[in-house]
Amino acid sequence: MTQAVKDLLARMQAELPPPIHLRGNAEAQEQFLADYVQVLSGWSREVLEAAWPVVLSRQEFWIWPRPQQIHDACKQIANQRQRPINLEERRQEAQELADRYMHNYLRRSQVAKLAEKEGWIEPLKHFVRESAWVQAQLLCKIGSVGWDTSIAAHLGEFRSSQDAFNGFRQTIAGAVQRGRIEVHVPPTLIRAWKEEVQNVLDKPPRSAL
Repeated sequence: MTQAVKDLLARMQAELPPPIHLRGNAEAQEQFLADYVQVLSGWSREVLEAAWPVVLSRQEFWIWPRPQQIHDACKQIANQRQRPINLEERRQEAQELADRYMHNYLRRSQVAKLAEKEGWIEPLKHFVRESAWVQAQLLCKIGSVGWDTSIAAHLGEFRSSQDAFNGFRQTIAGAVQRGRIEVHVPPTLIRAWKEEVQNVLDKPPRSAL
C-alpha cells in the first residue's frame, strides 16, 4: 500500500462511518479496505487528494464510498488535468454540485420538512440554494464568484459587497476546506421566517376592515 492511499483511507475512516453491514465486524472492514488498496494503488497523492472532494459531493449516503466511486473520481481528475478546463465548464460543474446538494437537502432535511409544513419553505430554499451555489463555485475554483448579497444580511451591516462576501465566506470556510457543500441555516433566520408567516396569518382579511 502506498502512503498516499494509506492517508486517504485514514481520512475516509475519520470522516465517514463504514456501511451498516460492516459495523462491528473488524475482519470484514479490513477485507473491504484491502479492496480500496487494490483499486486505488495506481493513483498519485495529488490525484487522490483532488478526487476526494468530488467523491464527497456525490455521496447519496454518508458512509464509506465504494472503491469504484473513488477510482472514477480519480479518472475524472486525471482527464481534466490533461486538458485545460475553461470557465464555462467550471461553472457547469459548480451548478451541478449546487443542484445536487439542493435536491438532497430538500429530500432529507428535517428543517426543510418543517418549513414545508409551516409555510416558510420558499425563503429557506432561497437561502440554501444561494449558499450552496457560493460554495460550489469556490470548490470548483471559479475566480469571480457570483452571489446573492441577501444571504449575508443576517450577519449585520457591511461597508461594501466585498466586505459582506468576506463575512459570509468565513461562515462556510470549514465546509470548503473539507471539500464539500454544507449549508447551516442560522436559527435567527428561521425565527424571522416563522414570524413573517405568523404576521400574514394574523392579518385580518380586507372584508373585516
